[in-house]
Amino acid sequence: MMDEYDMLDMEMLRVQAQVENELESNGPKSKQLKKLNKQFDKLKDEMQDMKEEEAKLSELKLKYLQKGYDPKKDKGSDEPHYYGRRIFSRSVGFVFDVSGSMDKNITIPEGASTKLGDIPRSGTRMEIAREVLAGAIQKLKSKVKFNLVFFSTDVQPWKGGKMVPASPGNTKAAASAVRNKPADGETNIHGALKAILGLHDKSSLEANLDDIPDTVYFLTDGSPTAGQITSAPELLGWFENLNRFAKVRLYVVAFGNLGVDLDFLRGLAAAGGGELIHVPEK
Repeated sequence: MMDEYDMLDMEMLRVQAQVENELESNGPKSKQLKKLNKQFDKLKDEMQDMKEEEAKLSELKLKYLQKGYDPKKDKGSDEPHYYGRRIFSRSVGFVFDVSGSMDKNITIPEGASTKLGDIPRSGTRMEIAREVLAGAIQKLKSKVKFNLVFFSTDVQPWKGGKMVPASPGNTKAAASAVRNKPADGETNIHGALKAILGLHDKSSLEANLDDIPDTVYFLTDGSPTAGQITSAPELLGWFENLNRFAKVRLYVVAFGNLGVDLDFLRGLAAAGGGELIHVPEK
C-alpha cells in the first residue's frame, strides 16, 4: 500500500512532467507554465514539511522504543522485552544467528548483563541467546504477529517465513525450535535479511511487502561470510535501497567483541531506523 509520502511523490512527478511538456510546447512565457510551476513549488514545500515532521516523529518514536530495562520495575514482569528493549510492535520478526561461532563461551560483565534485561552472564553465546529469545517470544501478547528466521551458511525460516499469531501454541513451538537449534556453519547475513523481508529464494522484484514485520530484531556475532553478498558496504547499500520500500525498523543485537563487525552492524541498524545493541564480553 502507498502511504501519503509516496502519493505526494507521485503527484510531484506528474506535475513535473506537465511542466516539461508545457515548456516544450509553448515556451517559458506560457501562463499555464507559471500555474504549473506554482503548483510544483507548493507540492515541494508540502514534501519538505512532511519530511521534517516524519524526522521529528521518528526521533520521538525511537526514544520511546528505546526505553531501557529497569531491573526494579521490569524483573519478573509479563511485558515482553529483548536485551533491555521493550517490544511494543504488534508485527515483529526475530532473526537468529546459529553459526558455529555462536558456540564460543562468553562472560558478560555484570553491569551490562543487568542493563540488557538481566540476561545470563555466562555460558556459550548460543546458550545465552537461546534463553533470551525463547523468553521474549513466550511473553509476546496474543494480539501480536511474529515470525522467526534462523541462519548460518543456510537460511531456515520457521513456519516457512510466514507471520503467525502469538498464540500459546505458536509461541511454545517457536521457543522450542529456538532452544533446540544447534550452532554450525558460517554467517549468511544477506540471506537472513532477505528471508525476514519475505524474499527467501526470491528476487527483490518478487517482493510482497504486505506480510512482513514492521520491527525486526537481528542477532549475530559475526560479519557477512556466506551468501550472495559478503561485502559489508555492498550489503549495507542493498539493504538501504530495499528498506526504502519495506520500511522495517531494524534493531541489531551484536554478540561479543571478537569477530563481530560492529561498524557494519551499526550502519545496518541506522539504515533500519533502529539501534545497535551490543552484548559485550570480558
